[in-house]
Amino acid sequence: MEQSGTEIKCVTRLDRLRILSWAKRGTLVPKIRGFKPIRDFRLRWKDKPPIYARVRVLRSKISSTIAQWQYDRRKGWAKPWRVTLVADDLQGITALEAWSFFKHFRFPKLLLFELAFDFPRSSGVDGNFVLRHALFGKSRLRTDRGGEGHIRFGSRFSGKLARCYQKESVSAFRVEIELHSSLLPRPEGDKRREIIDSRWPEIADAGFSILPAHLKFVTIRFKALRRHLRRRFGEHGDVLLEKTREIASQSLHSALGYLRRKGIHNVHRFLAPMTQINAALERAVDDWSTDFLRPRFELEEIDRKANGRERRQRAPKEKK
Repeated sequence: MEQSGTEIKCVTRLDRLRILSWAKRGTLVPKIRGFKPIRDFRLRWKDKPPIYARVRVLRSKISSTIAQWQYDRRKGWAKPWRVTLVADDLQGITALEAWSFFKHFRFPKLLLFELAFDFPRSSGVDGNFVLRHALFGKSRLRTDRGGEGHIRFGSRFSGKLARCYQKESVSAFRVEIELHSSLLPRPEGDKRREIIDSRWPEIADAGFSILPAHLKFVTIRFKALRRHLRRRFGEHGDVLLEKTREIASQSLHSALGYLRRKGIHNVHRFLAPMTQINAALERAVDDWSTDFLRPRFELEEIDRKANGRERRQRAPKEKK
């Protein structure tokens, strides 16, 4: 792929957000512009009571974006609201959709951030390519999760979860990186003074923090590895090198694990980044952040225009 000379295309979409927010006691769940409530129910439980007693499910009027608004907390230490946004497959969570919720929050905290990277079939990125070249930080491959056709690194109870699978709705191979609160960037300044202005750019910061710490494509530098193995093990180093090549043709993580078991320390020094596809990832995140991080006044202006249209539409009905 690195020698092909063709530019690799990748599209980035914001796939999921989870945010905590403070609210005054007795504050009702507000109406969200562009969303309509489709269900409001009390959570049932058997062994362990949930933190929040009720959930309101909302759906976007123009896309398939879903929001789950948890409220009526059972625990005093919990924030009054916990909101989860699940994106539409084709367009992801847009800036306007996220702002429709963000403007109602006070002292918000980002709990979960998931960015999806979609590679078209022409890019050559598939499950085998991910196993042979993808590196997700320190996350390990999980063989007991995901099901057929799905590759998973990390877990929901760790700081990061990576899912890789073919997404038929967008005709692309999707790599999803889900960061949890322990790995998300923290805002600067006193937490007691956090306001929306300081939290809105944090979403884009989370996107930039993914690369290259939590996702990058690499290849093994076999020439450097051969020199090291021959210097350390002599003729037996060639046997180890061929075995490493055989394992690396199936899985990069298995090959690195094999080298560690043979006493090779700091195996990452034998990895070289695949500049072409990594550059495509960076361009995709830049394009997404440019579109998503609109200035706040621009989003407020869009919101004011929407308010004016709704008032004009209601006026004839009220006269009747």
